[in-house]
Amino acid sequence: MTRLSRTQSSTELSRGRLRIVFFLFLLFTTLIGGHLDAAIAAVAGAALGVWSVSVASKRGGALGHTFATADWLLFGLCLALSGGADSWLMLALPLLVLAQLAPSERATWPYLLAPILLAAIVMAIADQSLGGGRALGLVKIGALAAVGLLAALRLRRPAPRRKAVTSVDETTGFYSRSRLATVLADVVGDAARDHVALGVVCVRLDHFADARDFYGVDGAEAIVRGVGQRLKGCMGADDLAFRARHDTLVVALKGRGLRETRAWAQDFSHEVSAHLVARHRQTVTTGIAAYPPTHSPEDLLGEAFAGLHTAAAPELALAIAQ
Repeated sequence: MTRLSRTQSSTELSRGRLRIVFFLFLLFTTLIGGHLDAAIAAVAGAALGVWSVSVASKRGGALGHTFATADWLLFGLCLALSGGADSWLMLALPLLVLAQLAPSERATWPYLLAPILLAAIVMAIADQSLGGGRALGLVKIGALAAVGLLAALRLRRPAPRRKAVTSVDETTGFYSRSRLATVLADVVGDAARDHVALGVVCVRLDHFADARDFYGVDGAEAIVRGVGQRLKGCMGADDLAFRARHDTLVVALKGRGLRETRAWAQDFSHEVSAHLVARHRQTVTTGIAAYPPTHSPEDLLGEAFAGLHTAAAPELALAIAQ
């Protein structure tokens, strides 16, 4: 199991256990209140929690959002069968919000909160006025959800910071090749966790060997430094760059799909060729890949380097796999 899969499994296991506790609490309170129909819905929620724990232990994050949606549907049913918006069980709504959000990454919170509309719809079906005033009922639901959200914000620990970079390329200030495998794997894992696209661009300086022969090592490094400065100017705050070879840079572009990555690579190529770099004309060749559809760091690098039509592709892909 990969580190990302272990993280997703841990999140879903925690959410599943909290799901069981929450619905057992609803079962206890509905039985005390004499709402036997609502108690049946609470039993279904507890059974769902047991199933979700089993799924999380075997399949990680699979069906996570489906289970969260079912939580809100069953909770809305409990409310509808025990008094709707006037039910004192409404006070449990912040607890469900907290149980959903506390174990989860903040990027997933909108997906976990959106199904709250299902609870409102179920209650509205049972009582169209939502307790006498539809607007007031919706405000009540929103206010109680906000209480749970604020509690989750206070309890949710910030993500651990990455360790300080100790291996960088002196010429560009980018990550060196020795960091390419580990850092790119982390970035791909973050993209999968946050459900965002990730573009990877390989940038090769054309005729670099000739430049080194003609201008010397210092002159050639000055060109690399100039291209690196142009690259920094085109990168976003969350983007990362690496110097993978003496003549090749790799850029990870968070939030860009294949089309946006291709456009970025074309724009950067034009940016380099349209200006002098270290008082010389320089061009670059680019190769691209994107997550999704390509998923593993090895395949992303292999596909991007293959776009350069050089022997570097299998070599760099092998380095990532090690």
